[in-house]
Amino acid sequence: MNYLKALLIFLHDLYTIWFGLRRRVNTNKRLDGQVVVITGGNTGIGKETAYQLSLRGAKVYIGCRDETKGNTAVNEIVIRNPKAVIRLLTLDLCSLQSVRRFCKELSKLETKVDILVNNAGIFGAPEGRTDDGFELHLGVNHLSTK
Repeated sequence: MNYLKALLIFLHDLYTIWFGLRRRVNTNKRLDGQVVVITGGNTGIGKETAYQLSLRGAKVYIGCRDETKGNTAVNEIVIRNPKAVIRLLTLDLCSLQSVRRFCKELSKLETKVDILVNNAGIFGAPEGRTDDGFELHLGVNHLSTK
């Protein structure tokens, strides 16, 4: 009986996720003057989020551990939206020192953050440790985002 209940919950969650991802945001809300920080903004959902928020006038900072990939993403967004105000700040969530450096650099540039999108993270990575000795998933997905 527990297996059937678990299967039904799984199928419900799968259905919700599948159709939830297919929804579109229909808004013209402007974000002029608002500061947005997106971790993992160099690919996938993070990159598209950075692009969409730049279209709405937000000043976007993307945090990315690979500077080359991050600069490529920034350039691609600027090509798609020449009015984009977007900047890369390097950020490696495996290192609390990198997180502190990111925060210091951002605080020199901005006095506030209006929107924070914690997009970067890991799932199913091999067993490992962060630079600070924490279990990898705990360190990257939880400790470095606080």
